[in-house]
Formats: sequence, C-alpha cells, structure tokens
Amino acid sequence: MKKLCIWMLLLLAVSCGPTEPVPLAEVLPNILSPTLVSVNTTSSEQAEVVLKTGSEFGATDWHLTMTDASDRPVALSINPVLRLGLFNIVPCRVTGLRPEQTYRLRMRTRNAGGDSVRIERTYTHRTSGPRWLRLAHAPIDQGDFAGTAMSTDNITESEETKLLSVSQNGFYAKRLDYLVPNNEWVVRSSTTGGRSHRTVRYRLQAEAGLVYDFAGLGFLSDELRPGQRQYLKSMVSSGLVVPFYAGPDGELRWFATRDRAYQLTDGSQELWVRQGNWAQYRTADLPEPTGTLATFRIGSTGYAVNQRSGQPAHLWAFDTKTEQWSRRADFPGPARSLGVGFTVAGNAYFGLGINPNEETLRDIWQYDPLGDRWQYVTDYPGQGSTYVVVAQMQRGRTFLGWGYEQQPTGVGAFGW
Repeated sequence: MKKLCIWMLLLLAVSCGPTEPVPLAEVLPNILSPTLVSVNTTSSEQAEVVLKTGSEFGATDWHLTMTDASDRPVALSINPVLRLGLFNIVPCRVTGLRPEQTYRLRMRTRNAGGDSVRIERTYTHRTSGPRWLRLAHAPIDQGDFAGTAMSTDNITESEETKLLSVSQNGFYAKRLDYLVPNNEWVVRSSTTGGRSHRTVRYRLQAEAGLVYDFAGLGFLSDELRPGQRQYLKSMVSSGLVVPFYAGPDGELRWFATRDRAYQLTDGSQELWVRQGNWAQYRTADLPEPTGTLATFRIGSTGYAVNQRSGQPAHLWAFDTKTEQWSRRADFPGPARSLGVGFTVAGNAYFGLGINPNEETLRDIWQYDPLGDRWQYVTDYPGQGSTYVVVAQMQRGRTFLGWGYEQQPTGVGAFGW
C-alpha cells in the first residue's frame, strides 16, 4: 500500500516514546497511522526528526530509536507537539551527531488496522551543501491527493502565491493554494467530482504583451482499480485548447521556454511542442527508446534524463534553437526509475525515485552543463521519493513535497 505524503520543503539508542507499543482500544477506517516524515540537519551536532500521527494516537502508540554505525544509542528527545486538529506533528531533537556519520532510525507502531509495523530509515549527518527548510503542512489527512505547480517561465515574483496547489479528490473535492509569503495554506474552491493527477501547468507567450496560462493533461485514476488510468489529452486556457495533445498515452514530462512547451511521454521517443498561440507540432524524436524520464531546462537547452531498466541513466540535451538532441554525460548515481529533475538558481539537479528493488532513494545530484559532469550534493529529508511535486520559485528557491514512499518493515515493503 502507498499513501501520499504532504510535506513541503525548501532547498537552500536513547528513545522517545515508551518501550513497547500497545494495542489500540478502537480502530477507525480513517485514522492516520503514526509515520516517520522527515529527518533534517539543523546544526553541526543536531538534527530534527518529525513524526506525524492521527489525533487518536498518543505517545504510547509508537516507539522511536536512533543508533550509530556501532548500534550505540543516540540522544533523542521530544519537542512540543503541534496539534493541528486533523493530525499531530511530533518534532524530535537529536543531539551528539558527528558530520558525515550514518545513523539508523527504527520506529515501531501500529497501523489503523491494529497490525504491528516496523519502519527503518538511514540518515547521514551532512553539514555542508544545500540547506532544507520544513514548511507548513497542508491541512488534509485523508482521501486522494493531487498536487500541481505552475512553471515559473513568464511568471513575476508577485504571482508566486498562485504557483502551488493541492486538490483533495473524491466526490467532494477542494483545492488549497500555498501562500509563499505567509507560509500557509488556504482553501480556494470546493467542487463536486474528482480531479486529475499529474496536471501540467505553464504560461506561454503568444505574442508581445499577450500570454496564456495552460493547465490540463495528467490522468484520472480510481483507488478501487489500482493500475488503471485514463490519460487526458485536453488543456484549458482562456478556453478549451485546440488541438488536443497529439502525443501517446502515458506519464508526461516537459520543459518550457518563453513561448514553447516541449512535451515527452514515458516510454515514447516522440517530442511534441505546444506554442503560446496554441499551435502544436512534432519535432525531433529523442534518439533512443525511453523508460521513465525526468526533465529540466537551463537557458535555451532542455534536458531529459532517460531511466531505462538495466542501463545507466542517459542524459540528453535538446537545443531549442536548432531543435536537435545531443548526448551528454551519463548519470553516475545508483540505477533508478521515477527520478525527478529541477533547477535552483540556474543549477540543475536530479535524484529521488526508486531502485530496481523498488526501494526509496533520496540522493540528489547536481549537473554542471559547462563541465558536463555530475556530483552528489545532498539527500532529500522528507517522505516520498516518487511523483514528487516540484515548484521552482524566484530568488533561488525550489519547493518539493508530497510523493509516494516505500519503507522497509518487519513484514516486507510497507508504504505510506
């Protein structure tokens, strides 16, 4: 089972809890089980570990420890609990950590069905590199969620509050927008009917002084029929965008310039271009068969990381002026699928995803286009490594959040 995480972060054993979890007196179908949400460096010797629990769970319903490489306990204490009505946020402070040392977190709890669950996660205490900041948690705790972000091309800094939103799906759906200056979520609208997942949003210039916001594509799914998706071909702007997307069905990846959006589909080599005046055409295909793709753009060059089973991830560069592809340095990190690409202040990054054993990966690597080389820079501290929503803001800030998580437990792969 997988459960959608709702954390948003910004890129820039001694135990807490009792010695044993106890059975719950009552189990309700919509209870949010205790889960390990994030681990983040806060100083040269300290880190913050965050748990999230349904309000029905107390401190006797979970047990968390942290040990070093020699299995010696590390000091871990609970900070004041943040009670948000729908759920509680439990921050813990870890002290006595050493730079570049790897530690292991072990959590024992029970899920909403009353079954015992064991979760493990490793953490390397890094005090250099990009910094992360944990932001406000979206005030929703159940149902089917769909996060989406607007491309920042052609967006002014004053409009950033409109770039990031999450929809709670179901018969009665509501949309929440994240307000960047206030670090808070607000309900914008509520409607009947479901919402699509992986919605694509960008703004393109049609001509001087005229821009259009595009939104659509993605897919519809039903949790009662896992694996079955209805891929959407339509987008809306000032009206229904015609022609519809002509590319194949599948997960869509894209990058945008001032007046064009370049759209690829996982498993296909076709590259389709949407222009700001709504016109559409097919340009040069990616030169090799594709697996899952991740994209980003630096200047006038778009990049696609091609993640194929049994092969190193290949990096391809697309010159938007000549509309030609060229091969660049292979990604040197562990093999994966469903990784994500993004940029921060003109620097390109790729990482996350799952390995061939479907285990969570959190590593993030930076790509240098001038030297055509990669280097590891940081680990993502949050929960969720696939289908992560990325919002690239102005002033060198990028937001990552939500996503699906695969956690090893005592009975195999248990997802949140």
